[in-house]
Amino acid sequence: MYLLAILLLLTLLLPSLGRPRETAKRIVCTSHLRQFGQAMQLYADGHGGRYPSGFLDLELAADLDPNLFVCQDSSDEIPSGTTLQERAKSLSKPGHLSYVYCAQGLTSASITPDTTLAYEPPTNHRNDGGAILFGDGHVEFLTAKSIQYLKSELAAGHNPPRSNPQFPLTPAPPANRP
Repeated sequence: MYLLAILLLLTLLLPSLGRPRETAKRIVCTSHLRQFGQAMQLYADGHGGRYPSGFLDLELAADLDPNLFVCQDSSDEIPSGTTLQERAKSLSKPGHLSYVYCAQGLTSASITPDTTLAYEPPTNHRNDGGAILFGDGHVEFLTAKSIQYLKSELAAGHNPPRSNPQFPLTPAPPANRP
């Protein structure tokens, strides 16, 4: 009888044990993108308002921590190399960058609060969603469907993306769902 009660208790508790880790991983990616946003703004301040053309330029200018480029939930590896140039070169190879850069060609004057500067594919978090860096520097973790909509808007040349009530660019529900 006690064994049955223990097994029942374990089946209720075990699923929730991994939830804090998922939330922590979302927070780490949100922090990574926020740090990218700060580095992009510093870059733009020093380059006449022009944003870097990609993560490679940002890394060469800012010498960022290589861990920033990788989501803990992805299969990507931290960019390797002992020098800044080697690490930057590693970034251009597949499997060393977990985020997508969207600020190429933008300037401080052309960016609105809703402009997408960078995002992470939902595959980083088992298709639950991903973090998006907006033009005003805030980062939101959105649902996978919202990110797919965002990607289609970006591919169609709409940055900032047009609003769509069916795929709101609002936060995804917390990872701690049953």
